[in-house]
Parts: sequence; structure tokens; C-alpha cells
Amino acid sequence: MNIENQNTEFKEIWKDEYMKTLAAFANTVGGNLFVGKNNEGKDIGIDNVQYLLENLPNKII
Repeated sequence: MNIENQNTEFKEIWKDEYMKTLAAFANTVGGNLFVGKNNEGKDIGIDNVQYLLENLPNKII
């Protein structure tokens, strides 16, 4: 069973405001942010996979 906790977040879609969560993970012990999962951790998929794969690494840097 997948559950959210201090080091694990599930998001149904990507929003740039989640960069704050990634920064918090980077400044602590780390963590995982899963996009395309609902609050129960079940896969629901995402529509803009190619866009995210091309643009998120640059935003994170």
C-alpha cells in the first residue's frame, strides 16, 4: 500500500508550485514526488509526459 508521508508526495498533475516541495526535499533528507498518482498512490497517468520530461530538468536546475 502506498501512502504519503514526510518524504513522499503524490500529485495527480504537475504544477510549478511543486518546485517548493522539491526544494524542501533537497534541503532535508530527500524525498520522492510522484506525478500521475492520486492521494491513495494509485497510478492515474498524466497527459503531458513529453513536455515534462523535456522541461522539468531545466526548471529544477
